[in-house]
Amino acid sequence: MLTFYHVQLDGFPDPAGMPRFLEVLPSTVEPWLRERLELGEPFSEEEREWPRFAGVELSIGEAYALLERLRQTGANGYLVPGRYRTPRLSVEESLAIAGRELRELISRHRTFRSFRFEPVRLDIAWSTPMFRVFEAYSPDMDEHGYIPASLSVRVDTQDGHLWESEAFFLLRERLEEDGRRALGLPRTESPSGSSRLERRKRRGKLKRVKR
Repeated sequence: MLTFYHVQLDGFPDPAGMPRFLEVLPSTVEPWLRERLELGEPFSEEEREWPRFAGVELSIGEAYALLERLRQTGANGYLVPGRYRTPRLSVEESLAIAGRELRELISRHRTFRSFRFEPVRLDIAWSTPMFRVFEAYSPDMDEHGYIPASLSVRVDTQDGHLWESEAFFLLRERLEEDGRRALGLPRTESPSGSSRLERRKRRGKLKRVKR
């Protein structure tokens, strides 16, 4: 059984690079997305929640090759496993899972149990087609110097399991390496130690600063 992948866009070129970008976009791009990009219109609040697939149901090599062509125009994105084309869980179902997990997290932490938290909300900016990010902001965490001043969870859009903070970046790296291998390209080499350093930065663990 073949495994398919999609190319998700999360960054677009500046106006000078937009004509070339539109030329590179394949016919499989979501029609609403092409229309917005051609007209130069901003996404609506609803559209910001939708996947921005430039290519769908591609082999790993085809998906990586398309992603590289898009990057050459100034755009950016990442590869998404085929099963994530359409979410199985609604936002409301994901929110219920996130709310339960965050309440349990707060109850297990002696300090957080005494803190005030605002209602859990969807964080569209950090969500992906693979998971939705939900966070609960705390004014008390802010006052005590926590960065970020909130707790968050990542809920899988297919089955509702929780994603670890680093898992997404590791998956992105692995899929791109698989794509390069499928095309017969050499493995990407990072300077010694840099990959580990970047991963630590991405983890987003809570830090407390003195004031």
